[in-house]
Amino acid sequence: MGYRRRRQCESQIYHVMVRGVGRMLLFEDDADRSRYLSFLDDALSRHDLDVLAWCLMDNHIHLLVRGQLERVAKVMQLAGRSYALYFNRRHDHVGHLFQGRYASKPIEGNERLLTVVRYIHQNPIESGASESCHYSWSSYGAYLGLPHCAPRRFDETAVLGLLGSEAEFRRFHELPGSSFAATARHRPTSSMSMEAAAAVLRGVLGEVGIGEVPLHDKAARDAIIVELRARGLSIRQVERLTGIGRGIVSRADGRLADE
Repeated sequence: MGYRRRRQCESQIYHVMVRGVGRMLLFEDDADRSRYLSFLDDALSRHDLDVLAWCLMDNHIHLLVRGQLERVAKVMQLAGRSYALYFNRRHDHVGHLFQGRYASKPIEGNERLLTVVRYIHQNPIESGASESCHYSWSSYGAYLGLPHCAPRRFDETAVLGLLGSEAEFRRFHELPGSSFAATARHRPTSSMSMEAAAAVLRGVLGEVGIGEVPLHDKAARDAIIVELRARGLSIRQVERLTGIGRGIVSRADGRLADE
């Protein structure tokens, strides 16, 4: 099955996720994490992209980048290739390091932008790597002006401009029920008819058949689910139209992207 064509958006902001092949570790220690950020920084500078948020987990990476879509691809290819060569040499590893191509999702609207930033910074909590957003290898500390290893092309102005201050940024992350999953559970029920929902689904899928959705790999399938929910379909409508169980739909909607 061919890859889905990436969708360009007016905001030029994309949530990018890449993971280790077979969920293998991408980082053995902090030296590896620091080196990846160095490669990423070089790639961002070469291709004139900014990063608005990031989080380096043991076996996957989240980035929120801003720039032209074709440059996003170049950045991910350059940073990934450079890091894979480094990792294989340092750890005597043979074979692929990253699993397939990176996943990307266009981010449109200020509310969605803030939700994704929060999701990225809460990822260490959800995975059990940290008890709070104060995680050494994410952009959370950089937003608060703490001593932090941050790419030169890190730009906090867009997010802080929406929230107003560092104090509001912290409060936004710490409010009870502030996770994306909690937010999703309290969304109003969709008033969209099934006919309208089906039309939205066809628009999202393009030439991909509806019956193919459950056959996608997990990341691609969940990206479709999240897109449908963002466009106003209820969990029940997604379930009925795609044949994917509502438990899977709810979890995908809550995670935003597969970890």
